[in-house]
Amino acid sequence: MLVSCEKLRPLLSGLLHGQFGQQIAGMKFFAPPIKYDNIVIPEKPKLRFMEKVPQLPSNLRAPKMQKKLKWMRGPELVHNSLVHKQYGIVATGGRSVKMGSL
Repeated sequence: MLVSCEKLRPLLSGLLHGQFGQQIAGMKFFAPPIKYDNIVIPEKPKLRFMEKVPQLPSNLRAPKMQKKLKWMRGPELVHNSLVHKQYGIVATGGRSVKMGSL
């Protein structure tokens, strides 16, 4: 006959205490993990590698321009959701993207 774990817990907790009342081992009862069956994982989970500087043809030079800090505004207020089961990077503040964060 099987005895439930709840009935054994007081008995085992008394046995698992050391000489000075310090607990030396314990029994943990974990809840079952959450099931993620409804989530679709893409075949290629990583984003594709983007180069730090775009490669221009040999007959063109990169135009010199300012940083244009006025365009670094922060989170997008209108077009802020992904469609067609896409994934990407979401900006939480207005600043330039560094290569370490990609």
